[in-house]
Amino acid sequence: MVVPISRESLPECRVCGMLLDDLDALRGHLEAEHGVSGGGRAPGGPAPGDVSVF
Repeated sequence: MVVPISRESLPECRVCGMLLDDLDALRGHLEAEHGVSGGGRAPGGPAPGDVSVF
């Protein structure tokens, strides 16, 4: 049985609006395309690994 995936359930890059398959893909995209990594926390920035704010 194939379950349709809705647009709302896909993670979206908040920098460029690209929809990705999963959070791992989103993390890779953010690092490769936008130079954003989860290696630390900028003052006032997201916690490491928190990609939901981008």
